[in-house]
Amino acid sequence: MKKQYFGDKRDLFKFDLIKNVVKETGVSGFTYIPMLTPSDKTGHGKLRNNLSSPNNAGHKNRGLIEFFKRIPANRDERDVGIIKEYFEKIFIPTNVYRKGDYFDRANRNPYFKGVEKVLLQNALIFVDPDTGLEPETVKPNEKHLLYSEAEDLYANMGKHSILAIIQFRQRDRFKTREDIDKKVARLFDCTNDICIYISDDEITFFLLSKDFETKRRLSKAVTRYKKEYDDNLDCGGIVL
Repeated sequence: MKKQYFGDKRDLFKFDLIKNVVKETGVSGFTYIPMLTPSDKTGHGKLRNNLSSPNNAGHKNRGLIEFFKRIPANRDERDVGIIKEYFEKIFIPTNVYRKGDYFDRANRNPYFKGVEKVLLQNALIFVDPDTGLEPETVKPNEKHLLYSEAEDLYANMGKHSILAIIQFRQRDRFKTREDIDKKVARLFDCTNDICIYISDDEITFFLLSKDFETKRRLSKAVTRYKKEYDDNLDCGGIVL
């Protein structure tokens, strides 16, 4: 996650989906693990996208769009931690883990070891790396979540929690349904759990839960979300 992109159309999809999943599955709260990395030098992220475009998943969430309008135009002044205000306004208790700290390879072990177990109980736990899960062909860096880290979070989370991990579709050669299937298989290898996924043309969410009833409610939430924005989304791993 880079704060220069905070409040763009990807975040509209991310946080609108999370809002719907939390509300429909009945988990008690939301834990956000941003894996924040420094802004790049491209100059991107200075302007807001047209969030109300019908091409954007989440465009019907007027409250979230209005909230994003409060984000400073200066990308260096943005604070991802304020997303807590949006969720608590709609009565979803929220924790943002180490909201102002940058994540890098040197501190990754203490970063994840520092996630208190209480933050992983009866919550949707959203891990937001800059790129996604570690790639198959190149050495992972601070932009990636390692499968071993996903495994530890899954092992330590409560029975009724949901682990959500984001993956950008056009990075690290991750572009096709076959690439999604490979990530699903790798996540199964380290959690022994078949994940649900939902994807647009830019990002994929991988969602895991240990409890069958929670997974069933999660499946219904994802299916309803896809139906609401059907032209833009794909999903799989659904339990009926």
